[in-house]
Parts: sequence; structure tokens; C-alpha cells
Amino acid sequence: MTDNLLEQYRALVAKVDAFWDHAAKTQPTGFRCADGCDDCCKQRLTVFAVEASAIRAHLATWNPSLRARLSHPNESTEHCAFLLEGRCAIYQARPIICRTHGLPIRTKGRVDHCPLNFTDAPPCPTIVLDLEQINTLVALVDRLHAEAVGDPADRPRVRLSDLALGAVIER
Repeated sequence: MTDNLLEQYRALVAKVDAFWDHAAKTQPTGFRCADGCDDCCKQRLTVFAVEASAIRAHLATWNPSLRARLSHPNESTEHCAFLLEGRCAIYQARPIICRTHGLPIRTKGRVDHCPLNFTDAPPCPTIVLDLEQINTLVALVDRLHAEAVGDPADRPRVRLSDLALGAVIER
């Protein structure tokens, strides 16, 4: 990944993280998200190729003993391949979709949120994240990344399980 695109991606990640921090400060009693809560990880996700590149770069820093802790990803498993003992093994490099989990999000004209959150009051309108807008921004950075590395712009998304499998094989 070119340095400039990596910085653009990191800037977008920082904005999503800052939005999360803002939301948690604005309505702290609304969030039940905590270390060890993994309900939103019990699904199989795909990511943009630019996100996969950032995750691969993170995985490259792992030592063999850390890689050995990953289980061999299995297609029949219903949770994220990087969920390790109830925690995200790639938390620092987790994709943007994972960074939005827990937030109230607007998508396709409706607002949704984790059923564990906002049980005492609905989310404040100022802390609702427009997921379609975020996905558009990630898609734009991804398209620029594709051009920079000579990939087709319409390349498929990358399964997190495939990234984990690569980490397991490389150990």
C-alpha cells in the first residue's frame, strides 16, 4: 500500500474512532460494550482490499507463537476468524465495520443498534453514524488503492477468514 493511501485510510479510521469516543462521552449510559463482549463478532465479515492490506501489515508484525494461537479458520464457524478467547486478535487493525459495531447506525433510511445498547433511552441523534457514508469513503480509498497497486477497481471483498487462514499458514 502506498504511504499516502495508508495515511488516508488511517485518517478515516481515526475519524471513526473519534466518533465512537464522542458517542460514548455524549451518552455513556447507552453503551454496554466492554472488553469480552463479542456478540457482534458472531458473524463472518468481508472487508475492502485496502483494509485487508492494513490487516496483513499488522499480521506481519506477529511472532510465530501469536500466530499459533489462531485456530485454523473453518467455513462452518459462525464467528469472526480473529475472535480469540472472546477478544479480537487484530483489535488495533480491525476493519472499519468492526469499529462501528455498538454505535447506533443509519443505513437504508433507518437507525439500528445493538440490542444490548440504549436500553434506558434511545440514542441521541448526534451519535448516529451514517454507515452508507462511511462505506462510500472506504470504497473511495479502496478504489484509489486498487489504482495504485494495479488491481481492478471491481475486485471482490476479502473474507476475514481468508486473512486468518493466511496468518495460520505463514506461522
